[in-house]
Amino acid sequence: MNKYPTTLAINTTTRYCSVALLVGDKEFVAEEYSERGHEGIILSLMDQVFAESHTTKQDVELLAFGRGPGAFTGIRVATATAQGLAFGLNLPVVPVSDLLNISFQHFKASEEKTIAACVDARMDEIYAAIIEWSDHSYEYIKPEALLKPDDFQCESSLCGVGNGFEVFPQLIEQLSVDASNSNYALIPTALAAAQLARMEFAKGNVVEAGDALPVYLRNEVAWKV
Repeated sequence: MNKYPTTLAINTTTRYCSVALLVGDKEFVAEEYSERGHEGIILSLMDQVFAESHTTKQDVELLAFGRGPGAFTGIRVATATAQGLAFGLNLPVVPVSDLLNISFQHFKASEEKTIAACVDARMDEIYAAIIEWSDHSYEYIKPEALLKPDDFQCESSLCGVGNGFEVFPQLIEQLSVDASNSNYALIPTALAAAQLARMEFAKGNVVEAGDALPVYLRNEVAWKV
């Protein structure tokens, strides 16, 4: 593989179903809003980016998908699609966190380095993480977890991304969030997943198809505070 592998990414964890294809330094993106039926939409969106880029799935060298946390059905659709392609084409895969995805988007847009990612998980809970960014790497200051809003704590001020701050506005004061440098409307995108996948590929952080697994968090242990 070359330095910039042809990378296909999909995300179906929100109502926006999206596909991105990176060919060299060119980006091809297709997306569609839908309340349901992502399993049918994703294939047509893939056909769209292949047609626009004059490539086929046989040209793909690296796969990425949004592995959660997020909507269960959407995560399953993305995982099954990625695994099917990876098995069929014998491709390496990068499962991309949706919390990492939105924090990465904000880091690129704002150059803010410490970012709290928070997404509504329903049932009066949130999916949350705090991530520290540098130019080509990141570190989880607080790992991904399913939390009650009161349990999402941080000792220093930071910026925030994700709809969790809109659903639970008390978090803004609780975490000393700098609202002027935050973006609560960000959602995970296939384009950001593809860009992150190339970054992980450069570090050798890829898995085989059988290890391309979803992350739900709801059955995992939350932070102890």
